[in-house]
Amino acid sequence: MHPEIENLINMALADGEVTEKERGIILRKAEILGIDKDEVEMILDGKIALYNKQVNPISAPKSNKQGDLKKCPSCGAPVHSFVSKCGDCGHEFRNVEAVRSSILLSKLMNEAATKIKNEKASVPANEITNSNAHLFNPNNIAKEINVIQASIISSFPVPNTKEDLLEFISLAHGESNKIPNKLGGYVFDGSDILINAWKSKKEQILNKARIIFKDDQNSLLELEIYDNNKISLNKNNLLKFNNPFMQWINKLTFKSK
Repeated sequence: MHPEIENLINMALADGEVTEKERGIILRKAEILGIDKDEVEMILDGKIALYNKQVNPISAPKSNKQGDLKKCPSCGAPVHSFVSKCGDCGHEFRNVEAVRSSILLSKLMNEAATKIKNEKASVPANEITNSNAHLFNPNNIAKEINVIQASIISSFPVPNTKEDLLEFISLAHGESNKIPNKLGGYVFDGSDILINAWKSKKEQILNKARIIFKDDQNSLLELEIYDNNKISLNKNNLLKFNNPFMQWINKLTFKSK
């Protein structure tokens, strides 16, 4: 498939839904490039179906699901759809064949970055003038990429499986704790926008995970290591302790300037 068409499809799929407007843009681009529109539409429908299958990998068979309940494959007890462990026998519901959401998200973000870089690189030098030269500045290109990637992160669906959630939140935690790139105290490349998108996504994942793992204390404890509100230490907290050991920790951690 033509790379421009493929990039347009990937960008349209970033939020999990291809609108009629987006479909029209893709088909018009195919017509301009001389590509058969029926063929492009068939590929587009196939990618939409594949995306939906990857993002929502857990769908219990009809024989194993009763409304909003599913049967435990170990003991047969009915359990709610979003519960990660059977309350009767302790069996954990895992989907070892699930496509990792973090991998899919990284793929979409990399494709978006590649698309923007290729678009900038394809502009002939004689078309770059004083009025548009700023658009090709490395910082502005980086900002354009970060803004698009932030949009992809914000609209990316949070997974439902335990493995996917824990892996996804680990990725979001690491990315959200990065420090923005600064020049002279100012952020020019939009890295702060990307980091803030990761922070919002991490909170979204945490909130959903707490609902899914509400009956799974071990998983809830795992989540605590990703909650900055619970793992952060500050001077006021340490000063609440009066024993000598905690006062010593306080002096080591918060040295007077």
